Amino acid sequence: RAFSMTGSAMNKLYSWEGGNVYTEWAKFRHRQSIWKVLYSNGIKDFKIYNAMIWENFAYTYNLFLQGQVPSIDNNACRFKGMLSEFKEDAKNGNLPAFSFLEPFWIAKTGTTSYHPKANLVPGEVALNEIYETLKNSPKWNDTLFVITFSKGGGIYDHVAPPKGVKAWANDAVNGFHFDQLGERVPAIFVSPWIKKNTVIRSGVDTPFDGTSFAATLLKWFGIPKGKWALGNRIDTAPTIESLFQETVARKDAPTL
Repeated sequence: RAFSMTGSAMNKLYSWEGGNVYTEWAKFRHRQSIWKVLYSNGIKDFKIYNAMIWENFAYTYNLFLQGQVPSIDNNACRFKGMLSEFKEDAKNGNLPAFSFLEPFWIAKTGTTSYHPKANLVPGEVALNEIYETLKNSPKWNDTLFVITFSKGGGIYDHVAPPKGVKAWANDAVNGFHFDQLGERVPAIFVSPWIKKNTVIRSGVDTPFDGTSFAATLLKWFGIPKGKWALGNRIDTAPTIESLFQETVARKDAPTL
């Protein structure tokens, strides 16, 4: 999760989903996120949409954006909202250039993140609702819907994960240097510009990883790598342009 939004694990081995570390996180200096890079380069057309509030905070905004740009915090409603607002914005063709959706990711019932031990059906329903909303949006032909996960779900993989590029030279905790990739996680891309049954690989020695999403985004916005300042892994991450092989937008949008 942190790699995909900041280019690194912020030199932490553990999750900070609760307690004082979580609630006080925004008050202390930490590495910038992709949203800070966008804003610093004059790109303000983005929004984080949450399906839930976790311990009185919008989770993604609290950990990865709050406290980094005072002018954003002073006008937070412009840069964060709830999933219901996303659906309304999509319906009316008013989505920003970059929308980030945070699911209802942990609960005894009703979680939509496919979290272990939970019923998967609410996740399937929620995903289909988002897809149908986008498919019927007046901006569908200009949309790429990216579906990915922060964990592999514990499913066995017969291929050992390779080494990864170290994000920052001095990152190390208890002898671990953040240069080992984990298990493969799903990444699904939905767009009328993608041919049916498309499967892609990076085509280079470096495989796609969690930073490929952010690298692609910053590249598309035309921000030079010299202005990213998110570490070496994201600088070397392969991007996903090879997805788009159609020359005319498809009209046969599938039903999920």
